[in-house]
Amino acid sequence: MPKAQLIFTTIIQDSQEFGSNNEHMVSRVFFDLRVGGDLHAGLAADVKQVIGTEYENAPLLVSMPQSLAGSVSYADFRKHVEQYYRESFGSSGSAFRFGPGTKVRTMHNVVSCRSVAEIEFLDSQRKAGW
Repeated sequence: MPKAQLIFTTIIQDSQEFGSNNEHMVSRVFFDLRVGGDLHAGLAADVKQVIGTEYENAPLLVSMPQSLAGSVSYADFRKHVEQYYRESFGSSGSAFRFGPGTKVRTMHNVVSCRSVAEIEFLDSQRKAGW
């Protein structure tokens, strides 16, 4: 199977614009997808977390852009998005560092940090949505 690159660029953390409320923080992770010589820019995934839970290990709900459905494994995609998100926030966060067990809510933060992850591209013939 061919490989693709997820090129993560930005997180907008806990924004009401993306659906945050008093129960859930919703953040958006922005990325590009490179498949061979083709670059599909400006993609995004939402990351939803229950307010008051720990950044390091609380369950996260990760959405996948409809244009990627069937082209990449959701489990692999989710793993990479979650890793990028958790590397920015928490006890070892590169953008915001909190001690273990800290329950703090920060809102409307923009984190710009490039990170590249390799993912298998399941359907190299699929061009729908691009």
